[in-house]
Amino acid sequence: MADIQSNQTRPKFTCLITSGNQRLIDIHSQRLISVLADISSLIFVSRQEVYRG
Repeated sequence: MADIQSNQTRPKFTCLITSGNQRLIDIHSQRLISVLADISSLIFVSRQEVYRG
């Protein structure tokens, strides 16, 4: 009987873990996108400075 109970609780655990990981991934991807945007804008500005000089 104990095996049946543990098997029933396991899917709930995996569901919680996957949803938590998904949230983390979402946060990280948003951060990555913002960082990449900052870097690309910096490169763009520095290139414009070089062309002006």
